[in-house]
Amino acid sequence: MYHVHTTEAYILSRVSHGETNALIVLFTRDFGRIQAVAQGVRKTTSKLNPFLQEYAFVRISLVRGKEWWRIVTVEGIGSLYVSARGDERRLRIITHIIKLLNRLVQGEECNEVLFDSLSEVFQKLSDRTLTKEEVVSLEIVGVLRLLYHLGYVSRSDETVALSEEVITKDILTRVHTLRKSYISSINASLKITHL
Repeated sequence: MYHVHTTEAYILSRVSHGETNALIVLFTRDFGRIQAVAQGVRKTTSKLNPFLQEYAFVRISLVRGKEWWRIVTVEGIGSLYVSARGDERRLRIITHIIKLLNRLVQGEECNEVLFDSLSEVFQKLSDRTLTKEEVVSLEIVGVLRLLYHLGYVSRSDETVALSEEVITKDILTRVHTLRKSYISSINASLKITHL
């Protein structure tokens, strides 16, 4: 008998797999980045299809298979795409962070701290009261958190603070003031990754 694992996840990408299946790349709270097959999800009668769209935030039940995980059930929690609808800047930021996450996180390894840290960034991005400068600062915080929790950014007091403190307007103002320095750190770190 198979053990069913249930966890929260962001859907990073989805590609067709066979005639009616899809291969879904997930960043999960409990297992890190995994690939899972959604059987029959491309059929018009599929109950899973509406919840298995890119940028969806879901509670998902999976069974480990030989090659990939297999999706058993899924419950929609939210959608990063919907939260950014009508705002190209926010959608671009979400896309940038998701693509970077998909490229940098390899293999199955639980990283609850990174998951929770990025969840806070995504939740804050849905706040429509943020100014244009605060949204740009939030992108910097999101990318720095991703790089910091994966070990690509040096551990200074400032990066620790940005990665572990709750995001407030004061932090976003501080980031905006020092954005050139942070962007230089991000670029240097990305250069190390050879991406």
